[in-house]
Amino acid sequence: MHLAALPTEEVVSQVFRPSHNRCVATFAAQAFPRGHEEHRDGHRNAAVHVEDLLRGVDSAAELAHVRLSSHTHKRGRNFTVDFNGERIYQSAIYTDPVEKMFDPPLVFDSPDEAKRTLKCCAEFNNGVTKDGKPDTDLVTLLSTMPESTTCQPVACVKGNVGGACSDNAACDSSSGAGDGWCDACAITAGQTTENEMFVLSPSIVR
Repeated sequence: MHLAALPTEEVVSQVFRPSHNRCVATFAAQAFPRGHEEHRDGHRNAAVHVEDLLRGVDSAAELAHVRLSSHTHKRGRNFTVDFNGERIYQSAIYTDPVEKMFDPPLVFDSPDEAKRTLKCCAEFNNGVTKDGKPDTDLVTLLSTMPESTTCQPVACVKGNVGGACSDNAACDSSSGAGDGWCDACAITAGQTTENEMFVLSPSIVR
């Protein structure tokens, strides 16, 4: 069975800010019960609900992972999975995600819930260059959103670049200059390349 175990949702609210690490914990147990929220090292983390994805599985001992892969879009990188304190998966770039095989498979037969937990993390960069400056090519933009999706601009891409805004006038380099553009948005989840995804994709056998 092939399972995209982590549904998408809004992942990073910051605009023109350094990369943020998003992590979730998902349990390999009956019906994959709800994930739980964690806060560590100032990173923004989120709970993801993955119950009911594997109905009819009587116990965690019936499940085994034979393959792991991952999926983000262009602002995502360094997707990692930890299991029992060990880094078992790492994929650096979104365009060529690692597909890792496990032989023997990973099994989830411990009575301890913590030892049946996969912790999944990925970094998302919403518009910052390597030297820490605003990157107007990478940041999420309303103007480049396909018709099927949208976002709410909250930062300037022209005039006062990187400044907070609610309209173009708020971005003017000086009052009345008319050179401002309020177009940068927070990352939002979705299926287009201008949105983001955060998906663990295991192949599971019983």
